Amino acid sequence: FRARERAAGTFGMIVPDAYYPFYMRIGSGIEKAAKSSGGGVFSVLSADLGSGGQSSRVARALDFAEICVREKVSGVFFQPLQLEAGSERVNRTILSLFDSADIPVVLIDSDIVPPPRRSRYDLVGVDNIAIGYELGRHVIRRGAKRIIYFSNPYAAPTSLLRGYGVSLAVTESGLGWRDENVFFADPTNKVAAKRLFAGR
Repeated sequence: FRARERAAGTFGMIVPDAYYPFYMRIGSGIEKAAKSSGGGVFSVLSADLGSGGQSSRVARALDFAEICVREKVSGVFFQPLQLEAGSERVNRTILSLFDSADIPVVLIDSDIVPPPRRSRYDLVGVDNIAIGYELGRHVIRRGAKRIIYFSNPYAAPTSLLRGYGVSLAVTESGLGWRDENVFFADPTNKVAAKRLFAGR
């Protein structure tokens, strides 16, 4: 709404991988809405953070944030960086650039803080608790008796909410839920995976 106060302008969009189908659909939806806005024509600048290590992705995100500030974009859609140590600090640094320039931000899919906290930024996402609940009910209906929620050690807020939904389904079924039902490990860590599945 704040962006519409300007007759025309540009939106910035920062997502981890602009060519991943999930983000392509979001991006095309934003572009379609921007072009059909009643108050004028908006265009969308998007940044693909691409593959590579965390440091290169962070550098690209910071560079693009500075471009958005320099170009005086009308607003930014931002998928927070996640699954790495220090992600929350980096996200706050990026958002502080937009705050200083009075550029409104809408977060995509995930907040920058873990639940149950919420940041002050607008957020467009799905009901992750309900998703986790349905995942839990599905495996219970399939006959599972011991259910583990396996997640990255630097879990995104969306993942934590889904884990909570699974715990609700398991508890409701009477199977019981304990700390051991949650397992945090890098899924590429073979030692951790063997520890989780060995003999059990």
